[in-house]
Formats: sequence, C-alpha cells, structure tokens
Amino acid sequence: MRKFLLAVVLIVCSVGTGHSTVLTFEGLPSSQKIANGYGGLTWEKMYAIDKNTVAFASGFEKGHVSGDYVAFNYCGYEAKASLADGYFDFFGVYLTAAWNHGLAIDVKGWKDGVRIYDTVVNVDDDKATYFNFNYRGIDSVTFNSYGGTDAGTTGNGTQFVMDDFTFAVPEPGTLMLLGLGMAGLAVYGKRRTYKTEV
Repeated sequence: MRKFLLAVVLIVCSVGTGHSTVLTFEGLPSSQKIANGYGGLTWEKMYAIDKNTVAFASGFEKGHVSGDYVAFNYCGYEAKASLADGYFDFFGVYLTAAWNHGLAIDVKGWKDGVRIYDTVVNVDDDKATYFNFNYRGIDSVTFNSYGGTDAGTTGNGTQFVMDDFTFAVPEPGTLMLLGLGMAGLAVYGKRRTYKTEV
C-alpha cells in the first residue's frame, strides 16, 4: 500500500502545466481595445498603447518592460482576462500606475464564478513592478484599481499599466496521462489486494 501511495504522489507531483506564455502586447493596434483571442484569452476593458505615442510623462511611458507596447484598463474600469474553455495558471505581471502614486490594484482569480484568490498590490507611476501571483487553476483574473494620490502629471485617474502578462494553460495530454496512470495504479492495487486475500 505504501508503494501505491508513493506512486500516486510521484505522478501527481510530476504533472505540470504547458509552457509559460508571456504576453508583451507588442504590435497590437495602439489606443484600441485588445481583441479577444490575443494570447488565447478573452479581454474586457483592456486596451494597448505604444509608449512612443504618449506625449507626456506618466506610467504609460515608464510602465513598459519589453518593447514599446503596454496594456491598460480603459478609463480605470475593472479589467478582465479569461479563458473561454478550461483553466489556466496566472503566474505574474508587471504593473504600474498611470497617474497616481500608491494606486491600489485588487487582483482576483476566479474559477467557475467563485473567487479563489484575492491580492491587493500598490504601485506608483514612476516604474514597473513585477508581482508574482501564482494563481493556479483559474478561468479568469480581474484587476480593479482605485485610490492613490495625484502624481502631478498632466493626467489623472485610476488607470494602471500592464506588461509581460505571464500564464500557462495545462496541456490536455498531460491531464489525460495522469488520469490513465491513476486508473492503472488503482487496478494494480486492487489486483494485489485480491491476491493477498486468496
């Protein structure tokens, strides 16, 4: 029985997710809504912008990490990225306030309509900060920004800037192999129990 349990633990621990994907928002139409399907996700209230088109100092300019494009929540509305079918692991993202020092961003992970993760982070407008969320097995992640104090730039509001959104979708083949392996171990365990009882 111990060997059986050890085998189960080893199989469960060896199951991984697919390769991590880093969304940099490069090449998207600037100042337009991010199209559904970008990165395989559905996007709500998220726009992309080329930092070179911003004529004034702000988090839009300072929030980029890779390339020239970043994403932002339109008019400060709650933003959402979701997977239409299945679940994904949201590892982390660079966040920056567009206009306010000390902007709060409430980042929630959802699974089948139930909130299973909830983290509030604070950001400023002068640099991008990476946050490691490690939300596993979710179907959507929401970003709700609020508060902070005016940084004295030419704009105002509770928009945040995002770059290098990192996530992974579990590979269906891996999950299928896990199920087959578990079924095989269960059959093997039953056969051994039957033989020792006879």
